[in-house]
Amino acid sequence: MLDGRQDIRDCLAGWDSNFVIRKKGHGSSAIPEYADLRGRKDIWGQSYDSEAIGGLGAVPHNRTSMVGEAVILDETDWFSPYYVAVHEFAHHIMNLCFDRAEKRQLDAWLRRTEPLGLSQGIVVNRDEFFAEFTAVYFEIHHSLPRRFLDENLPELFDFMEDLYGRFELHQSATLGFGQFVSQSGIAAPWLVPVPITYVHPRYRYKIELPSKMSLEYENPFEVEWLGRFWFSVEFRPLAASYSGDGGLQRLAADHKQNIEDWIARWPTYKPGDIESVEHAGAQWLQTRYYAHEAPRYCAIYIWTRSGIVELDDEEYGVQLYMRSCEGPIDHLEDEWQSIANSFVVP
Repeated sequence: MLDGRQDIRDCLAGWDSNFVIRKKGHGSSAIPEYADLRGRKDIWGQSYDSEAIGGLGAVPHNRTSMVGEAVILDETDWFSPYYVAVHEFAHHIMNLCFDRAEKRQLDAWLRRTEPLGLSQGIVVNRDEFFAEFTAVYFEIHHSLPRRFLDENLPELFDFMEDLYGRFELHQSATLGFGQFVSQSGIAAPWLVPVPITYVHPRYRYKIELPSKMSLEYENPFEVEWLGRFWFSVEFRPLAASYSGDGGLQRLAADHKQNIEDWIARWPTYKPGDIESVEHAGAQWLQTRYYAHEAPRYCAIYIWTRSGIVELDDEEYGVQLYMRSCEGPIDHLEDEWQSIANSFVVP
């Protein structure tokens, strides 16, 4: 994982630091090095005496990082066993080996993320910012893909590449997964899902989906996927009411009304305006929505694109629908547009 800067490797060797595994069923304060945390809570209100805190990173006065055994054994998804360990190792590196100039630079990059609408867990402070984006760099973050870092914070991406080494994704022996390999030929121990090409079994339309998406539901007229966001394609023979001039506008308006009927029940909602886009040489109509049910629940962001396509001399109405509750959709917009633009009919 550390195949970049030699000075960081030398620094870690000089600290005589440790990385330990906390036994399942025990809290962080059960580790002798963290006994002083007994009876205390972290910034999120989680008790150090419970297993709720998956890991802790080293600091100069306590050179021991820790990850819970329960986390390592977690098979909820493909990245869970690795995410916390990588996150804590990033704390270990930053707290023991970064100089003041590097920490000030991290603060500057952190301030630049404000317009991106990232979750509080990522931007709460410099420490979490660096640890979270280390997980992003290694493509094991729960919500942000690696390319988000490259596209939105390229200087931080270059810093990570210099620090950890240049990792490239190679095809693995496991179908549907790749593996990052460093410039020196060191393979990361985790596999990474690669983008998916979906072909509908009946209508043969294709769409390119990002990694970490799983097919949840499929029938002749609708398919649904779940990953960092929820995505569906509705593909139906075109009803007579949508034929002829103005048919696409009526189709998009009906889709819009159905969504607004749903979100209008919530205390806060904001329907979007219908806008025209070009896709595969045809006109499509898309709309964005926002809704918030209550302060304790996440806000809902919805993005749709409606179109009319021809297949085997028949017309079909199409709705592409994406929904997220992880935060403002600005940082997902490019990914959603890319998915929608990949939709093709044979």
